[in-house]
Amino acid sequence: MTDKISNFTDLETAAKQFQDAIVFVYKENCPLTVRRNNRNISWWNQDLAERRNKVCGLFNVAKKSGNWNDYKRTLTDYNKTLRQAKRGSWRRHCEEIEKAPECARLHRILSKDEQSAVSSIQLENGEYTTSEKGILEELFRVLFPGSEIIMEPSERWESLEHEFLKWKGSREDWVASKRVIS
Repeated sequence: MTDKISNFTDLETAAKQFQDAIVFVYKENCPLTVRRNNRNISWWNQDLAERRNKVCGLFNVAKKSGNWNDYKRTLTDYNKTLRQAKRGSWRRHCEEIEKAPECARLHRILSKDEQSAVSSIQLENGEYTTSEKGILEELFRVLFPGSEIIMEPSERWESLEHEFLKWKGSREDWVASKRVIS
């Protein structure tokens, strides 16, 4: 990174270098793994398949005979077993995450399903983000409190005149940054 930041271009260059360093370290420590089979659902098993087939068969019988009691009872048992299987799978997933290092933990959480990466950040008002921009804005707000998001201007950066205050940071800020960077 550059030692001295005297204009906005230097700031952008330093920010890009810092971002590249973070991405590099993340990729080195958390290699991507490819799922082999997307159809393999962790909670589905042979017992559920047999129960589902039985429910479908009883539905067809009940439709013809008008006697729905066996179908309703079997459907209820099937749904209970299905919920237990899903809960057990989620519990195992959470236990595995607790055993993993922090970086791998984050990767597992975000790769559990496709939607968790987009809508899993809770805002202060209790709602969840719905876009990547919302996620980035909320992360920025939480990780850099008191900072301001600067939108890129329509004209070139060089044509803008900005006066930057010389900020040296407190001792706690430098200690925290040392822990994060090293």
